[in-house]
Amino acid sequence: MKFNKKAISDFVIEDIIEKIKSEQFAPGERLPSEKSLSEEFDISRASTREALQKLEVLGLIDIKHGKGSFVSDSPYLKPIQEIVASKLLTADVGVKELLETRLYIEQGTVKLASINVSESELNELEKVVREMDKAVEGNDVESFSELDLKFHLLIGRISGNTLMRRMLRTIRDIMREQQERINRVDDVMSVSQEHHEKILEAIEKKDVESAQRSMADHLVTIKKKYEQLG
Repeated sequence: MKFNKKAISDFVIEDIIEKIKSEQFAPGERLPSEKSLSEEFDISRASTREALQKLEVLGLIDIKHGKGSFVSDSPYLKPIQEIVASKLLTADVGVKELLETRLYIEQGTVKLASINVSESELNELEKVVREMDKAVEGNDVESFSELDLKFHLLIGRISGNTLMRRMLRTIRDIMREQQERINRVDDVMSVSQEHHEKILEAIEKKDVESAQRSMADHLVTIKKKYEQLG
């Protein structure tokens, strides 16, 4: 399966990225409103909103509710974020490649999370896992998939590495629909949940090696399940 190279929102993203690179939009500057951008590109408000959300995930803009969208004023990450954005928007990327990329990124985030996790963050992570238990019991694939996303992104946040967290968010957003498809395969949710429990336990113990091994086992299993879909 391949992704559509040019979603409508991608044109907005590419235009804003180019204007940031050429300094037509300066750091800290407020972007045109969602309504103005929709009219400029003759697209729906929903597509414009999607474009802005992707730019925020990449760290290129900050969305301040009630105030608007502003160009990020963090110069250190911007060059790398622009590269990541352009590659993900233009590459003919498949789910297999995204899962392979996740394997490397998430072994890094879970390692840092195991080192840096606080008690409150651990409680937050455990709460998500308990909610996932209920979703598995109720065979609620949609809820499980949302919680699955939340679990992995929370680990990314706990890691404290902003760039890895944003790259992970970008990849997870791109493959959100495919993730739900994978979770509908027989026994995938229950097997995944066993992995989530092991990952949680390793983070709780601050056992870096076990956390990385459990995350790798989890993602390799998901990759194999996806390949079986044909």
